Amino acid sequence: MGAYQPVRRLFMSLQSGVDRFRYPFSMPEDIGRDLGVDVTNRFNFDTFLEFLCSPTCLPRNLKRYMPRQDVEEMFSHAFRTERFPDKTRFSYYFNKRGWVMIELRFDNLGQLRRLFLQSPNIPEEGGLEIRLLNCN
Repeated sequence: MGAYQPVRRLFMSLQSGVDRFRYPFSMPEDIGRDLGVDVTNRFNFDTFLEFLCSPTCLPRNLKRYMPRQDVEEMFSHAFRTERFPDKTRFSYYFNKRGWVMIELRFDNLGQLRRLFLQSPNIPEEGGLEIRLLNCN
């Protein structure tokens, strides 16, 4: 089994290069890791966005009422971050497709209350709300 490890590493390295060529700025897996959802870079952009908009997309990393600092630390793959008093926007850029933004809204205690997905490819004004689980 050990003899296959160098071949596997080479294949993974080549696949990573192909993924970076396909998605030179942000990759679906970047958003997936930050949100805690299972996506792969093999998704084309439309399939990826469709998955994020589906009711089955339920972030594992984020829970309602999490402290703002803890939540913001999870978004390490964002291309751009904008902080406001009551919200934070994390932007991911997809070449030829535009921006995908994750907007997190906080209450006056700095706890996460709502999560919105925004993109020019999403027709909902203000973005599409993604359901959050409650903290236990």
